[in-house]
Amino acid sequence: LFWGFALLLLLHAFDDSITLTLFPDYVSTLNPFLFLRNLLGALVVAGLLIATGRRIWIAAQKRVTGRIDRLPLLLLAAIMISGFLLEAAQIVSEPLFDQMVEDYHGSDDAEEVAALKAVWAHDYHVVFDPPAAVTTELLASGTDLNEESCVACHSRPSAAFGSLSLALLAKPFAPRLNELRADVILWHLHYLTCFLGLALLPFTKFLHLVTTPLTLALKGADAKTSTTSDTGDTDDDPASLNRKTRRALTLDGCTHCGACSRCCSVAPSADVLANPLILPSEKILRLREWTHGPLQGDGRAPFSEGSFICTECGRCTRICPSGLDLQDLWRAGKTDLADQGLAELH
Repeated sequence: LFWGFALLLLLHAFDDSITLTLFPDYVSTLNPFLFLRNLLGALVVAGLLIATGRRIWIAAQKRVTGRIDRLPLLLLAAIMISGFLLEAAQIVSEPLFDQMVEDYHGSDDAEEVAALKAVWAHDYHVVFDPPAAVTTELLASGTDLNEESCVACHSRPSAAFGSLSLALLAKPFAPRLNELRADVILWHLHYLTCFLGLALLPFTKFLHLVTTPLTLALKGADAKTSTTSDTGDTDDDPASLNRKTRRALTLDGCTHCGACSRCCSVAPSADVLANPLILPSEKILRLREWTHGPLQGDGRAPFSEGSFICTECGRCTRICPSGLDLQDLWRAGKTDLADQGLAELH
């Protein structure tokens, strides 16, 4: 998921800024870029299938799966599916071929256009309505014209293994899709899902892509600054401020992967007491809510129970893939709960 999406973001979404700078002759419809785009997209799809499978079939993972986990997976899936479908629609698109001929061929000679149509129908899988005539003579003539006008910017789509497979499946419906301009519809859909993902970035667990590196950096700085507890710090102590910053980042750095809950010493109590807030991965979600306002009503007692039953064994902190200092978060939470008059469990 990470490597596939990160490289797609850098080399595809930011191609004008990054890829074109690295490769001055870059064109998105040339190889190896066609192949790399499909390969990276396939990596993300494989990651989505693995992540979804884990959360459906692994009992411990299913127990901690909620909307916070489903929404990012659905959004990523929408981005990837719309991207593959867009490229497939572009492969079979007759309107895009007509636009290319108008912009780059420089001639509207009917025989030359017919020859190009034969090559693009045979080699590039464009679907024409009515179907283009494909003969040996037209292919020979069209190949020369194609080499003069097109191959500098268009490789055969055979390397785009994912998109081409979808394009071949869509061939029987291509005339209707071209009539509806499916390529334009999918282009807008793909961009919409991408911008929706960008807009939701601060409100989903994908924010850990920003917060986790900062958390790790602050963790290293804090180790060098001070190892004293909060009770010995003053409000203007740099070490205390550093820990407060780390706590804020920790709340947004959690990926809700469930690793902490699977190894938690008191996890069995969550089932016995029917209180999911005993599990670290669920408790941190409630802590995040707490930062936006005080706990009210029936939510106070389960959260207090889940906080004070923690033995501070440190397993969750040691196993956290994001390097979050959960023990410090639990200690601070217990202190605040005690200040609010919620009693510690016996």
